Amino acid sequence: MNGSQNTAELVILASANGRDGWRLVLPADVPEWLKDPEIMGRLMRGESAMKPCEGEAGSDWYAALPLDDAGRILSAIAKRERRAAKRMAH
Repeated sequence: MNGSQNTAELVILASANGRDGWRLVLPADVPEWLKDPEIMGRLMRGESAMKPCEGEAGSDWYAALPLDDAGRILSAIAKRERRAAKRMAH
């Protein structure tokens, strides 16, 4: 927190379907609509967001993780997806 302005460092993730395949989004690639304070507030509360009127099928889904939790959570996501890929191969 900085004075009267609340700030948080977040890691932004994107997924084509909002269920799996989450990938990191570079700061330069975060869509402008996602930076809206209301939408960022939703992401900080653990919700995901997408823009249904973008493209033919809507935008990707986006989620955010606090920077402190990101490493642990991303590792868990990668582990879960490796297990899922292994099950699909068998």
